[in-house]
Amino acid sequence: MISGLKHETLKTGESIVSKLFYVGAPPLHALLDEATCAALRKAGRQERHAAGTVLYERGDQNGAMVVIEEGEVEVGNFDLSGQFLPTSRMGPGHCFGEGAMLSGLPRTFSARAVTAVAVAYIDESEYRGVVAEFPAIAEAVTRIMAQRFQLLLEFVDDLRTQPFNVQVAKALLTVSGIHEVESAIAVGPEELAVMLGASSVAVTQALGRLERERLVLRTPDGVLVQDRNMLAEWIRRRTSRNPVLAPEATAPAPGFAARRAMPRAG
Repeated sequence: MISGLKHETLKTGESIVSKLFYVGAPPLHALLDEATCAALRKAGRQERHAAGTVLYERGDQNGAMVVIEEGEVEVGNFDLSGQFLPTSRMGPGHCFGEGAMLSGLPRTFSARAVTAVAVAYIDESEYRGVVAEFPAIAEAVTRIMAQRFQLLLEFVDDLRTQPFNVQVAKALLTVSGIHEVESAIAVGPEELAVMLGASSVAVTQALGRLERERLVLRTPDGVLVQDRNMLAEWIRRRTSRNPVLAPEATAPAPGFAARRAMPRAG
């Protein structure tokens, strides 16, 4: 029995890929109220771009942070053949590029529009100006950066220490529990291979092992997670660790509620 499955969310490859890479820290509107988010967007430069437009490239020195107002953006890098290899996909309310803005280092990823997008570019001086009036923005951006860093450490440690079937299980657990993704989701070996930087053959073999243990079910629509709690317990038994997962997009972070719409006095 597959509980919670809604087939209307699993119809197209595009929706599957979108949800697969829609991971990481929550959007700003989960941490800040509407007025504070609007003040941050207003501080920057608003632009619209067509689908496929490269917003910036790896190595660029322009360190503006980007806030998505409409549409979806992929962040990743191009391989030698010119194919774009995404590491994450973000939608309205998400910010990215804050690391380059605050560090002064060149971009480590490229970003391109998946759909038509409306974005706001905010450079360091504009950021510091709006933060002086709305300090909660700095708290939110710092929390987002810290969450992404923690998830990156978890991912890197898994690459070093965990068998590949555990890595696949954790990827499935992650994408089945965040950002409006259903408890039972559909993804394919190709999408998981891109996410994990592995071959689709290796992913298929790992999925076969998970299916034999009745943790997933492979169907023409993709791979279905049958029970997230059971999958999490299976991971814990094999690693002696509770998985570190991305937060729910709609869950306000503890401690932010009392500070949301409070610009600095004076």
